[in-house]
Amino acid sequence: QIMKIIERCGEIFSLSHQERRLLLEVIQVDNLLPHLQRSFIVHGDFVPHNILLSKESFLVIDWISAKRSPFGCFDLFSFSLVYALHARKMGGLQGYIKAFSDAFLNSNNFSNIIKACLHEYSGRMGIEVSHMRSLFAFFLVMKAEEEHERHLSLVPYGFIPRWSSNMANNTKATYQEALKESMWIYFIKHLLKEKDSFIIKDIHG
Repeated sequence: QIMKIIERCGEIFSLSHQERRLLLEVIQVDNLLPHLQRSFIVHGDFVPHNILLSKESFLVIDWISAKRSPFGCFDLFSFSLVYALHARKMGGLQGYIKAFSDAFLNSNNFSNIIKACLHEYSGRMGIEVSHMRSLFAFFLVMKAEEEHERHLSLVPYGFIPRWSSNMANNTKATYQEALKESMWIYFIKHLLKEKDSFIIKDIHG
C-alpha cells in the first residue's frame, strides 16, 4: 500500500528517476511500517481556521474530511504546515517555499516550536523521533495526491484553482497538466533537495 502511494506520486507528477529514488530514500518504508499498525480518527483539515477559541476552551469544527487512518500524525503535520504558511504571510511560489523552509528546514524560533511539538508527539505516541522525517515526507506525498485528485474531480464542473489557471495561461499547458504543478509537489522536491536539513535529524541519513 505504501509503495503504491509513492509510485503513484511519481507517475502523477512525472518525477525523474533520481527524484523517485530520493523519495524512497527519505521516506524509508521500513521506518513507516511499525507506525502504521494502529487506527486513528484524523480530522483531515486540522488547520487554524477550523479551531474556535474561547477563554476557557476550544472547539474543532468542519469534520467533513474526517476518517479512520493509520497515519495518526496527519493532523499534526497539516496544522504545522498551514500555520507556517499563514504566519509568514508570503505570497507566490518562492514565498511558500521560503515559509516551508523556515518551518521545517531552518533553525529559528518558529521552527523550534514545531520541532518541540514533533518531539512531544513522538514521545506520546511511542514513535522513534528519528523517523519523523520519513513520516513527514509521506504526509507530503499523500497531500499532493489528495489535492490533485480533488482538483481534477472539479475540472468538469468548471472549477480551476487560481494557481493552476495561472500556470496554464503562462505555459500554454492544459489544465490537467497544470494541476500537476501544485505547491505540494514543490514542497516534496524542496525537501528532497534539502533532506539533510530537516529540523529533526534522521539517524539513518
